[in-house]
Amino acid sequence: MPPAHDIADESLPADEYIQLGIPSYDRTWTGQDMTKAAGVLKALADRAPQQLPRFGSKKSDAMFARIVSRENLTFFRSRSFPLAARFPPAIEYIESFNGILKSYLFAKAAGKIADDELVELMGAELHVIWVELDLVDEFLPTIAIRGSRSA
Repeated sequence: MPPAHDIADESLPADEYIQLGIPSYDRTWTGQDMTKAAGVLKALADRAPQQLPRFGSKKSDAMFARIVSRENLTFFRSRSFPLAARFPPAIEYIESFNGILKSYLFAKAAGKIADDELVELMGAELHVIWVELDLVDEFLPTIAIRGSRSA
């Protein structure tokens, strides 16, 4: 496998990912958006992993930046919306993000992408987990515990 700095950027221009079915990078993504992105990126990684969006790429960084954007998590953290409206799409987002991370892991193992993408994705994963834990903390008090008595 070549050193990371020797891996050529064969990613697509950011707008071409939109043509493939990935949501636009110029807005925040929902759980459904992340699911669409995960499906397209998995298919792309299966046939041409070197074409995945790349961190810092002149061609595809706008799309990569949206994939890892903390801004995507804002809705899930906003307690101005009911937990029931935030939790299910957050779970969908988390599962889909994990699918994207797996696609990049396989691309890295094949020597088609650099370490930079994995570092950025793993950093984003930590923020996703943080949101997930906050939602669980918010959800736990709503569960009725067996044997507990209400006053």
